[in-house]
Amino acid sequence: MEKTQFIDKFVEDLIQLGVRPGGVLMVHPALRPFEYVPGGPNTIIDGLLEILGTSGTLLMPALSWENVTPQKPVFNLQDTPSCVGLIAETFRRLPNTIRSLHPTHSVCAVGRQSV
Repeated sequence: MEKTQFIDKFVEDLIQLGVRPGGVLMVHPALRPFEYVPGGPNTIIDGLLEILGTSGTLLMPALSWENVTPQKPVFNLQDTPSCVGLIAETFRRLPNTIRSLHPTHSVCAVGRQSV
């Protein structure tokens, strides 16, 4: 299956679940349930952003409790990685993603309501 075919099917499934353009969607994603994703985590993110459109907002956790500890107390909004999987970490690194300020339980967002 090609990336575009995967995204088309993924978007179709999201619509059946009630996801709509212009909506706000919080996702705690994992690649594990998928047998194969052409293009990897970016394909999942692209599909989610496609269904929400330019007026929607996508959020994902950016938890960093494994990386910000009493032994390593420094949190950097741009550089501290999340510890909740490859999709969420890829999303966190997108240039238009905004991350909340909490050092261990932050959330990342892209979209109209992300500020």
